[in-house]
Amino acid sequence: LEEVKKRYGILTPEYERIVKEDMRALHWSAAIAHIAMPILEQYFNENYTVLIDWVYSFSEYSLLKERFGESFVTLAVHAPKHLRYERLATRDHRPLNREQVDTRDYTEIMYIEKWWPIAIADWHIINNWTREK
Repeated sequence: LEEVKKRYGILTPEYERIVKEDMRALHWSAAIAHIAMPILEQYFNENYTVLIDWVYSFSEYSLLKERFGESFVTLAVHAPKHLRYERLATRDHRPLNREQVDTRDYTEIMYIEKWWPIAIADWHIINNWTREK
């Protein structure tokens, strides 16, 4: 997201897609993990617990698992599609309509194989509760 802001000054689904595709063209499908690795290694070496809010491809998963071994544990958070539509349409930052959600999901599944890290996650949570719960 920092790269999107640097290039365009604004976050939009289209600009995010363009930047992700550019990064993956340069660094293959483990692009984000490669770019973030120095920061992750610094925290790992200082014995911090790090929560990564993304693992987009099997390549990224494999790179992180290879580097951090058993210390790398994954959690997949799922929500039913109707809730995802509702939540993404009403969120404060970067809201998405149904068509944008479907386009993003299709792109992430078909071109970056985002389903791999979800399918092999160590833990799964079904996120169908309200924010308060």
